[in-house]
Amino acid sequence: MILSQTIEEAGWYWRVVTDGDEAIQVMDRQARKFNLALLDLRLGDAEVAAGEGLGWRFLDYLSKHDPNIKVIIVSGEASRTDVANLFMKHAISGFIDKDTFDRSQLLTLIQDILAGPQLQIQTLGGFALWRDNQLVDMFGHPLAETFLKILITRRGEPTTLDELRDLLNLDSDAREASATLRSIANATCLALEPGLVDPYDSSFIIRTGSAYYFNTAAQVNLDIEELDRILLEGQHHEREGAFVRAIRTYERSLALYQGEYLPQDRSARWTVATRNALQTQFVQILNRLADVYARDQRLEDAISAAQFSLQQDAYHESTYRRLMRYYACHGNLKPLCAFIIP
Repeated sequence: MILSQTIEEAGWYWRVVTDGDEAIQVMDRQARKFNLALLDLRLGDAEVAAGEGLGWRFLDYLSKHDPNIKVIIVSGEASRTDVANLFMKHAISGFIDKDTFDRSQLLTLIQDILAGPQLQIQTLGGFALWRDNQLVDMFGHPLAETFLKILITRRGEPTTLDELRDLLNLDSDAREASATLRSIANATCLALEPGLVDPYDSSFIIRTGSAYYFNTAAQVNLDIEELDRILLEGQHHEREGAFVRAIRTYERSLALYQGEYLPQDRSARWTVATRNALQTQFVQILNRLADVYARDQRLEDAISAAQFSLQQDAYHESTYRRLMRYYACHGNLKPLCAFIIP
């Protein structure tokens, strides 16, 4: 009752069973598979040792028939040897001692187990994706990578099924196109999280009604999101008068911005607006960096930053005005130069 109440308050779907046979029946009836099992080693069989209880038998069943289900063992009588054997023989995700049970500890453990892997995604200068520091270069469907790029480009905004069918050029009839899109989405989910019990449980690709979106709030390090943080953080440091920190922050963008957004998809219409917006953002960061350099009398660095800015956008008037000021002051720092950052 305590466990189910705790899970209910967290908003998760749950079912309670009293023995292994009932658990198997419930699992067979479910349209979608369970992600997690909280398992007592005895399952009510108090007459036997914890290491010989019905819970062990059900654990053996799970290992053979449903190995993707994560298992947390709950016990108040398991010995250290029992616990050691558990982790040696089975893929146990956690252990809860009834004698020291803590609700917050349980919720944290479940959240950590179901949080999914850590993704790192590069879109600037080329597309690359790493899952837990391992490069992912196989997506399971020829259109899965493009599907993922479209969702990333929308920055968390839902993309309808009709839009996706159009952007992916699925020219078949509506029913066949829907089936193909479902296959693409499932392949993408499994490429990002190979251990998923059900693609609908993806931490990253979320289906909501008649649309999909990419969950940027999950464990994702996305380079274009980092570019946003750099600009906001640098501006904050400037307002606080912490100009050395502002320089260090803006300089991070130099390593981050490896080139234009998804260059291999330059002809795709769904990339144009995002590519232009990111180019404008990077130019803004470079110009802020140039101004802070100039304020610190680092005119050669300011000139280099402004010139690099012009390489990104050769028609940016304010960058030319900056360069004119920097060149005019170069070599005459004390009598002429007092840079005021707007």
